Amino acid sequence: MSDRQEFDRNLDPTVKDSDGDGAADCIDGCPVDPYKTEPGICGCGVPDVDTDGDGTLDCHDQCVNDPNKIVPGVCGCGVADTDTDGDGTADCNEACDDDPDKTDAGQGGCGVADTDTDGDGIADCIDNCPATVNPEGPAPTTATFFPVGFFLGGS
Repeated sequence: MSDRQEFDRNLDPTVKDSDGDGAADCIDGCPVDPYKTEPGICGCGVPDVDTDGDGTLDCHDQCVNDPNKIVPGVCGCGVADTDTDGDGTADCNEACDDDPDKTDAGQGGCGVADTDTDGDGIADCIDNCPATVNPEGPAPTTATFFPVGFFLGGS
């Protein structure tokens, strides 16, 4: 603040007020912060505000725009760390939110076990021979149709 501005406000121009907040530097707890005269909780130069209204000031809140979190957690700010199926993996990190036995769909999909009875690497739910090692792989997913009369010598 200039000497003229201090004079116009009835302030003593011989008393230094570096930030122009009206509090002399000798009594100003934040002499270079025009918005504070005391450090408050967040300190000088940092406003004591709670943007998301969660009761934690922004200077201590890692999720300043998420009223439900003050730290990102597993899923990050703005996403709940919910574990719907109780399997220990947050829903944001798994494909099978409602299947406590799986976190990804696997061969059979969510809710279907990927059991491989014969140990051939093909889950029983898609194995055309679940009790026998299947050298041909999984059952085909599409049917093959032949023209009428094909087996009767027609073309």
